[in-house]
Order: sequence, then structure tokens, then C-alpha cells
Amino acid sequence: MITLKRITLVILVVYVAILTLSTIFNFEIFFPPSDVFFEYRKIFDSEISKEPIKYGIAAFILYLISCVLCLPILTFLVIGNGFFFGMSWGALISSFGATLGALITFVISRHLFQDHLARKLENTFDRVNKEFCKYGVLYILSLRLIPVIPYQLINILFGLTKVSPVTFCWSSQLGMLPIQLILVNAGVQMSELNKLDEIFSPKAVISLILLASIPICIRVLNKIETKRAMVKDEEKY
Repeated sequence: MITLKRITLVILVVYVAILTLSTIFNFEIFFPPSDVFFEYRKIFDSEISKEPIKYGIAAFILYLISCVLCLPILTFLVIGNGFFFGMSWGALISSFGATLGALITFVISRHLFQDHLARKLENTFDRVNKEFCKYGVLYILSLRLIPVIPYQLINILFGLTKVSPVTFCWSSQLGMLPIQLILVNAGVQMSELNKLDEIFSPKAVISLILLASIPICIRVLNKIETKRAMVKDEEKY
């Protein structure tokens, strides 16, 4: 019987084998030389600089569609926006793309599938609606700042509440902005590398640390929130 432990073991063995073979023979057999990567980057930069509006709109549409469909590439797209478009434009594309994507899902949830989704997500919706009635906009901001509930599920659940679309938009955009700025900044720092060994420069290291700290912080805060909910439940009884 295939178990999670066996799958993990197989992945670990394959990973170690690749590292060993690449060290014995030549690292470049498995991965292209760094010069190739930087050469392609120059080509992309040149094309984007010729028609920045065209490629900016394309990046915005790609990110918007990915947000609506909740594709598992959102983080990479935000980093890519920073990499190719810089801090200002990368942040604008990511921020407004995520907000508009959230609004589209919000509207679909409210006007097309409200009854079905309310039944399907009854328990989660009751909890979210109770917290929203208690804290209002602050609850939306906290969920966006500390996404213990997945991005797409937040959009769906708040479509079932009585919050206005305008309030949902500005609070979502404001709440998502800090994490998006960290991701965009990571992309910007990567774009400034001219050699792979420059990844250990102070700016790049700080950006990578901030990037790595996001899931850790979310996990810690999620545990704190779970414990707080358990204490509340115990107090009721």
C-alpha cells in the first residue's frame, strides 16, 4: 500500500541521487549555465521595455484570470511581476489584479450560487459571518493580513454576507498589500542579480528571509487563533 511516508522517501532518494550525480559528473548536465538564464532575462527585459503597456496589460490579465480560477501559481506571478516590471508597476499589477479577481468571485458567489454555496459551506460561513458581525471591516483586514483561510474561500464566503462590494474591495486590497509588497520586492531583488553568487547579497538575503517567513508566520498565527477559539469554546461550557 502506498503511504505518505513511502512517497516522501522516494522523493528524498530521487533528490539525493540528482544532487550526487550532478556533483560527480557536472552540475550543468542537469541545469543550464547561469549565463543562459541571464541572457534570456536580457531578451525579456528588452522586449518589455519596447512595449511596457502591452506586456503590463498581459501580466495583469494573466494574474486576474489566475486569481478568479484560484490557480496555484499566484505567489510566483507576484514575484514575476516584481522581477519584470519593478516595484511600483509590479505592486500595482498585483494589487489591482488580486482585488479585481476577488471582486469577480465575490459577485459570482453572491448573485449566482448563493444558496448552493451557503448550504455547502454552512459551518465555515456561520463562523465567518459571526466574526464579521462582531468585528466588521477589521475582520476582513485580519483575514487578508493573516490568510488562515485561503484567498478564494474568503472571496466566496464574503459574497454570502451582507458586506458591500466597495467595502470588500478596499479592505481586501489594503489587507493583501503588505504580503504582496514583500513578494514583489523579492522579485525586484532577483532581477538585480547579475551573477548567481550575488543571491547572498544583504538585500537579496533579507528579501528571501521575508519571503520564507510568510508561511511560518501564517502557521504560527493560525495555531494561536485555533487555541483562542478552543479557549472560547471551553469558556462556554
